Amino acid sequence: MTRLFLPIILIGAAIGLFAVFTDSLYGEVKELSIEQDNYNTALSNSKQILKERDALVEKYNNFSEVDKEKLNKLLPDNVDNIRLIIELETLGLRDGMVLKDVKVESASGGKTQDLSGEEEEFVENLPSESKRDYSSMDISFSMDGTYQSFLKFISDLDKSLRMVDVQSIAFSSSSEKESAGAVYSFDFKIRTYWLKN
Repeated sequence: MTRLFLPIILIGAAIGLFAVFTDSLYGEVKELSIEQDNYNTALSNSKQILKERDALVEKYNNFSEVDKEKLNKLLPDNVDNIRLIIELETLGLRDGMVLKDVKVESASGGKTQDLSGEEEEFVENLPSESKRDYSSMDISFSMDGTYQSFLKFISDLDKSLRMVDVQSIAFSSSSEKESAGAVYSFDFKIRTYWLKN
């Protein structure tokens, strides 16, 4: 009977040891294996992302400097409202119109800043817009000139590299007589965009 009893005790002890020690270790090994698979997946994803990044960097580096400047002018990575105002003034002067009464405000309807104030402080305090990759700002200004000058200015603004949307245009006549050379006062409101950093 002891012959039969001893093997049964040993088999029972082996099953007990397996259940207590080996099974818990086997569970840990399974968890570590799953974690390793997750890390391997993340590593392969990061390698794919690095390949895509390298391809984009190579494509960007193949752009000429002139094209890079055009892209930066189209959608700059900062507000740069002073440069835009200078461009507007240059366009206006070329078309016989003088820029005046410039006001800058955030496109979300925030505070208005007259150009005579400190623009840099205003730029830093622009309210952040939703989770878009770009921000926008409205610029209001006035110009005096003939209707033909106005048409030329709008055409030049449209052909400008800087991305702007004309939000509104209002005009009034400065005299009762209307003739081909009549001078009008034009009030513009435009929206410009830039990439968020």
